[in-house]
Amino acid sequence: MHDYKENTELINLDAWSDGQMRSKLWLCNVLEKDFSNQTKPVEIWIMGSWYGLLAQLLLVRERVNIKRIRLFDIDPNVIRVSEKMLIPWIIENRVEIIHHQMDCTQIPASLWNTRPDVVINTSCEHFQN
Repeated sequence: MHDYKENTELINLDAWSDGQMRSKLWLCNVLEKDFSNQTKPVEIWIMGSWYGLLAQLLLVRERVNIKRIRLFDIDPNVIRVSEKMLIPWIIENRVEIIHHQMDCTQIPASLWNTRPDVVINTSCEHFQN
């Protein structure tokens, strides 16, 4: 595992490893098959967003009509990096991107009222049960 320092933020380069990228691209293909023909924009929640890479891949590929992405991560460092990486879509107002620094097992019930179309949990292996 290698780390890279960007200003004061330490970035774990394993997030861009072959296995990580292949799994995210596989998931993009699956989501695109299910949602590419849908005209209604979708809301996607990503638990364990780890630098927002999955969100960035979905946005760059432009094959799913996305209205909002909520990214959840417990690590404030990955949230800061994700905010920097995803800023072009925020500036262009192409999609609403909301970052939540929190444990995804602690999402308040009121937030679930927004009813996401897709919930992706990329960190199942970190759950105790």
